[in-house]
Amino acid sequence: MNFFSLFKRNLIYNFKKKISIDNDNINIDSLDDLFYHYGSDKADVFKKTQNEGHGYSQFYEQELEKLKNKKINILEIGSYAGASAAAFVKYLPESNVFCFDINISNFEFKSKKIHVFGLDVNNRKKTIKTMNMIVDKYQIKEFDIIIDDGSHNLSDILIILKFFFKYLKNKGL
Repeated sequence: MNFFSLFKRNLIYNFKKKISIDNDNINIDSLDDLFYHYGSDKADVFKKTQNEGHGYSQFYEQELEKLKNKKINILEIGSYAGASAAAFVKYLPESNVFCFDINISNFEFKSKKIHVFGLDVNNRKKTIKTMNMIVDKYQIKEFDIIIDDGSHNLSDILIILKFFFKYLKNKGL
């Protein structure tokens, strides 16, 4: 990804009107229903097409139930429009979600608990710089949860695993 493409996408992200979720007062307890509500393909049914979604919600809910009222930090690599980040923030009200995506111009949601970074994680130098900024600005050295939903190419997955594993807390997910 070249500099101008990322710059353009960051510019669009900064000027695009986003939906604030901080005061939407929805009363949904199920993570699957939250995924559906915000339009994440992680739901059992993908809202935009009404077709079968990926159905990750049962796994996530089983693993995250014990963290519901704990202060945690989540790193989501590959956030697309931010639907799953919005759902995680509502399901885990004490969480902060840090979103990395190569194309943040698609991002639709905003919250004081969602932090979005336009980043090609294959650019090691930029990724290191971004991680150092998160450590300095947010005082976060490790994440409780790291989700890789970016590139689905095995070589990219291995690069992400190798680089980001050191940022996962002991006994993190």
